Amino acid sequence: MLTILTRDRSGLLEPQPGAARLEMSALIGIAVHHSGGSGDATAAVANPNGYIQLLQKFFMVDRGYSDIAYNYLVLANGVVMEGRGLRLRSAANGGETTNAKYLSVLFPGDFRSGGSSLTAAQIASFRSLRQFILGVIPNAREVVPHSAIRATECPGGNIQAAIAQLAQAVPPGGLPFPRQVLRKGSQGAAVRCLQQTLNIWRPGILRVDGDFGSVTDGVVRQFQTVHGIVVDGVVGTQTWRVVERYGGCSLSA
Repeated sequence: MLTILTRDRSGLLEPQPGAARLEMSALIGIAVHHSGGSGDATAAVANPNGYIQLLQKFFMVDRGYSDIAYNYLVLANGVVMEGRGLRLRSAANGGETTNAKYLSVLFPGDFRSGGSSLTAAQIASFRSLRQFILGVIPNAREVVPHSAIRATECPGGNIQAAIAQLAQAVPPGGLPFPRQVLRKGSQGAAVRCLQQTLNIWRPGILRVDGDFGSVTDGVVRQFQTVHGIVVDGVVGTQTWRVVERYGGCSLSA
């Protein structure tokens, strides 16, 4: 199951006011990038929180951006880190139109010819990340190198050669577990699973008691608001797919 290290857990600062919101209806795919630094792959694995915090500081302080530029990072060990996530529009693709159409995913390191190649863990994690994104935004099907939408050498020849691998679907055994629909009044193991996972999103926000009461309903609505899901308090297919990126428990239908 895909697990994403959220920006809360990695210590990122809140975006500056006025950051452009993500419009899911405009998205058609994912643009992949590399950082271009030969030591970045090792540095990101050794200290992922420190790496993403420095990257955010670079964009916000040195470049004057409202936040880190990328939606997600995929490290050499397969760890997926949330940048702008599905809340804010990318700022890495080179223009308003391309930022609106494509999410941006960064692979730390130098992937130009003669440099690094993607690890098996990175390819597998990217595929799982894409599967999650397609569950929320079905039209975001394209996977393109940054160079396909802007005149740049990014993401390097080694990633460009791996685009077909990155775009492969996750095997059926790797898809998220099916979940039952939950709403206020629901009780049982599935509710406990939901509460446990929401406590990963916001530590300690819920008592794990298996009772979908008013407090759980309120937290679910907060979660739906933050992630651009229809705010109805009902945990159906779309909400489960977003909840599941935070890890938590595994509960088959």
